[in-house]
Amino acid sequence: MNEARAARRLIEAALVVARRRGAALRRLDLRLGAKATSTPSDLRDAFARELRRRGLSPIALTVSIDRRHPGGVDVVGVGLREAPAGGRSTTPGGRGDDDAPRGLPSRSR
Repeated sequence: MNEARAARRLIEAALVVARRRGAALRRLDLRLGAKATSTPSDLRDAFARELRRRGLSPIALTVSIDRRHPGGVDVVGVGLREAPAGGRSTTPGGRGDDDAPRGLPSRSR
């Protein structure tokens, strides 16, 4: 797996969901399944680089390993922060709600 490409795609998908909800991205929880070829450390590094490239603040990133799961890299949770009244935000930080949004694609391969 190309960690940089996975980070770009997963961050973009999460930001789209956050924008639709008028919220900011705060956290992503990922699961590495049997088909994943990345390490948690490699994914964390790729996410940090992609967030810097986009000019975004760091977000909390949890990467768990479950080799019993038949997929690759899956999003299992997203934390969002409500935007200030009257505004829309995509800047990470603040309070999160622990739901996994609909429409966030799995990156299993």
